[in-house]
Amino acid sequence: MNILYKHKSTRCILFSLGLMITINSYAQSNIVSEFVSEITNQKFDLAYQKFDKRIQSQIPQNQLSVIWQSVITQNGELDKYEFNCQELKDGFEIHYYTCHFKHQIIDLKLIFSREKDKVAGFFFVPVYSCSEETGYKLPSYFDKDRLVEKEIKIPSGGFELGATITYPTQASNAVCIFIHGSGPQDRDETIGDNKPFKDLAIGLANQGITTIRFDKRTYRPKMAIEEITVDKEVVEDVEAVIEYVKKAADLRNKDIYLVGHSLGGMLAPKLAQQNSRVKGIVFMAANASSLGNLMVSQSNYLAKLDGEISEQEKAELDQLKKQVDYLRDSLNEFSEQHKLPLNVPASYWVSLRDYHPGQVANELTIPMLCLQGGRDYQVTVTEFELWKDALKSHSNVDFKEYSKLNHLFLEGEGVPNPQEYQNHSHIPYVVIKDIGTWINKQK
Repeated sequence: MNILYKHKSTRCILFSLGLMITINSYAQSNIVSEFVSEITNQKFDLAYQKFDKRIQSQIPQNQLSVIWQSVITQNGELDKYEFNCQELKDGFEIHYYTCHFKHQIIDLKLIFSREKDKVAGFFFVPVYSCSEETGYKLPSYFDKDRLVEKEIKIPSGGFELGATITYPTQASNAVCIFIHGSGPQDRDETIGDNKPFKDLAIGLANQGITTIRFDKRTYRPKMAIEEITVDKEVVEDVEAVIEYVKKAADLRNKDIYLVGHSLGGMLAPKLAQQNSRVKGIVFMAANASSLGNLMVSQSNYLAKLDGEISEQEKAELDQLKKQVDYLRDSLNEFSEQHKLPLNVPASYWVSLRDYHPGQVANELTIPMLCLQGGRDYQVTVTEFELWKDALKSHSNVDFKEYSKLNHLFLEGEGVPNPQEYQNHSHIPYVVIKDIGTWINKQK
């Protein structure tokens, strides 16, 4: 769901812990530092005592070590951690600690309860800037005279999704809805100083295409996940955006296109099958095979990055393979979380069990465009070939591969690795032009 967000992936971590329980909060700094020290030094009994009652009712004490082990499995051993920043947002006091793992640098995000001495939520996210201003700079193809933006709220399943509509100043017959990869992502799919969805919105406005990008419901600390499913994490929110488009006076007559990145691309056929107003799909680094298989291949790749696999890494990989085998052979709605990858509840895996994106896409008659980065180690060109095979009988499906681009469709050099996601860059305009040209020719 990218799984992933992010990688050994930050996406794997975002997926596993980004769905973690979060509630109302405020906190004291000594409690914060104590909790971080205890969790990173694996003093789980002491860390568990700092959870508020809601979290304790949802996570058994013995599961805390399982959660931390999944972090280590995906990112390598922890080298060090340091305070990053803190903020008060939507009534929540949130603290960020930057954790330097062997294969990845990510933030531990902690949310604190009104009791002031209890942890009410925690998960891992890309390195975060508490300032509204990040290192993001507008791309060279930004033209203030060619777009207008409007901030809106879209109701979905008891949540209000913050969203941005980007209108081209020229006539527009199409509207694209962006669908994120996995994890608690904002509307721009922000990773470090990069904002891939914002780049896309700016560039597509130049092509005369309206876009909508929205914050996932898991992005804000308001969602409990006792029975999280892929519908609750992704599908319901995209359907809410589609309903908004169908009713909005300035959008309802436009053709709807889904632009799905990673997990979002994987789920786009399901959404198109359920919504007849969808005119076409753009896949960006979408996986055609199961998330379990992706996790194993990603983890193997990252474990080998330094040229060797330690005994501990081998043991962790073996454990992950056993969990993925369990998904395939024994999963049921009552499966215990410790038997499942990334400590994600059975409800989530069950919701994906019978979904085969290639098969569903093959049943569609709408046009599709499949894009792939040649340097993507998360969703590799092997997945790209699977899409080609699944859709080989369709004359209205196009495929494009970009040899220098990674999973975020940003350029890189050398051996692909998670750290390059932190390098500020932009989606090359050639990619955006390819998408815009393809959509415009469907009219």
